[in-house]
Amino acid sequence: MEFDKLLAPFWEGKEVFNETVMLLSEGGKEPYARLFYEPDSILSVSSTDGKTEYIRGVDWEYKNGRLIMLKGSSMPYMNSEELHFYGEPKEGCLKAKDGGHILYEAHGYFHKRQLAVSYTHSDAVDFGIQHPDENKLKKSKALIKNGQDIRICFYGDSITAGCDSSSLFGIEPFLPTWPELFCKKLENDHGCKVELINTAVGGKQSDWGLECADERIASYKPDLAVIAFGMNDGTERVSTDSFYNNIMGIKDKVLGQNAGTEFIFIATTLPNPESVFDGYQRDYYSELLKCAGECDEVLNMTKVHDILLSRKRFVDMTGNNINHPNDFLIRIYAQALSALF
Repeated sequence: MEFDKLLAPFWEGKEVFNETVMLLSEGGKEPYARLFYEPDSILSVSSTDGKTEYIRGVDWEYKNGRLIMLKGSSMPYMNSEELHFYGEPKEGCLKAKDGGHILYEAHGYFHKRQLAVSYTHSDAVDFGIQHPDENKLKKSKALIKNGQDIRICFYGDSITAGCDSSSLFGIEPFLPTWPELFCKKLENDHGCKVELINTAVGGKQSDWGLECADERIASYKPDLAVIAFGMNDGTERVSTDSFYNNIMGIKDKVLGQNAGTEFIFIATTLPNPESVFDGYQRDYYSELLKCAGECDEVLNMTKVHDILLSRKRFVDMTGNNINHPNDFLIRIYAQALSALF
């Protein structure tokens, strides 16, 4: 696994490594996908496991801002009507906002149908990624930069637990979860030793996080706590006041057992905008800023995902077509978190 390429910040430099796309046929027309940046040169188009490379002029062509599948190619693609459909619901589908149905699949279903594209470009886009703030996370940064041991606890929902990384399902290229990628990068860059503790549980909301905080995070007395709830809270339309009280309550419980713990709060990525899972997720960033205060950090993955969605389809970056990131978006989680250091 090319670790340096995996974690090269997507918003920096002029080369993109394995950006994922889904070829979609709309109304029976030729399948196509869009890249985030306008490419100067496309270096490779391959299956996401890296085993099959597709050939320009045989399998695909790029024109008018689109990566187009050519007739006779064996490249995977989907019909848009498979993703969002009407009539009788199919097994495993979930509700769409307009009364239709959204295809829901996990266990590598979308991973196997997406493509990985590497290319060069000349574009620049401001993702709003924070540069390290010397006034925040002072103790954690000192431990890391001095090559000392640091205990980092991750606490949140299924996204934090690692769904849908390819490693979770035993699928090549076996990409680790974003907490693992982040901690590995800290060790590689700074020579520190990270003790990673991840107690995230799929399907949970911040009220569960508060209820279980003593056992699942405070008891570990971490040097650094990464708190990442919000996807499921947003779906259930949890009020901003309740969300703030829950997250602040978690922070207070952790500090009650270890006054020296520092915090990174992550504002969640977004669910499928066509599904009923799309709710209050965008409303929580401002509440996390209040939780962080002057000394702790907030990573605004909501904004990052919004910017990506301004040029790419949701299905390009999802592992289940509802609310889980795929390997590409998992990598961006780790890249953005690493940028804080």
